[in-house]
Amino acid sequence: MTQTTPEPLATAARVRAIFAGPIRTLRSPREPDGDSSTWKSAILKSPATAPVHVGALGLAGDAQKEKAHHGGPTKAVLVYGAPRYAALWDHTLRPHAALHAGALRAMSADVDASLYGFGAFGENITVSDLDEHTVFLGDLWQIGECVLQITEPRGPCATLTRRWMRPALLDEVKETAAAGWYNAVHTQGHITVGDRLTLVARVQFDWSVARVFDLLEQRVAPRADVVALRDAFSTHDGLRARLTRQLSTAGRTID
Repeated sequence: MTQTTPEPLATAARVRAIFAGPIRTLRSPREPDGDSSTWKSAILKSPATAPVHVGALGLAGDAQKEKAHHGGPTKAVLVYGAPRYAALWDHTLRPHAALHAGALRAMSADVDASLYGFGAFGENITVSDLDEHTVFLGDLWQIGECVLQITEPRGPCATLTRRWMRPALLDEVKETAAAGWYNAVHTQGHITVGDRLTLVARVQFDWSVARVFDLLEQRVAPRADVVALRDAFSTHDGLRARLTRQLSTAGRTID
């Protein structure tokens, strides 16, 4: 049976930062001392200083390069929890960025890629007080005029490791499930820094974003868990199709 919150729940969580940006042509090595090459990405985003409109496909002024993995109606907005920065990345990614600041600055002609802080993970919205363990698949969250619905975790991203010239970042994200979460836009509208997040509805209490992430990243996953997630009310069609393929692929599940 679907469970929902009886009424909207205002939390202490607030929008700490908002980011959007175009696809840029970048030039950098994959590691700080490697050979540089040219690549394109929208991972370098700029902070918003005024209210931003969120439409069906995301924030005004934002773009996605890898359409197979980012963007579209079910991945319109990427949210990241500010607590992850203090708990994890201030201790690892910040000193890495400082050590390789020169190489990072050379990546882009118009954005200083050496700057570490909110937005470091290419997210659209950084929020306080929430992380992958405290939000759940299918959650409806109101932010300003907008209502977002959580659809799935962001997967470990090779573009993210290239943006920071830190190959180890991929495994660090996998080990911590600190990837952020994608959202569909349930209600369009404007958001601004400082907006409070209100939990409008929680449709299930079994699948946190962290639990979904951990299941999806297992090379061989328990079949019962894959079936349960596939059949969950909160699982959208695209994720359900991915889980169905996993169930039909030899060696990808275990009883």
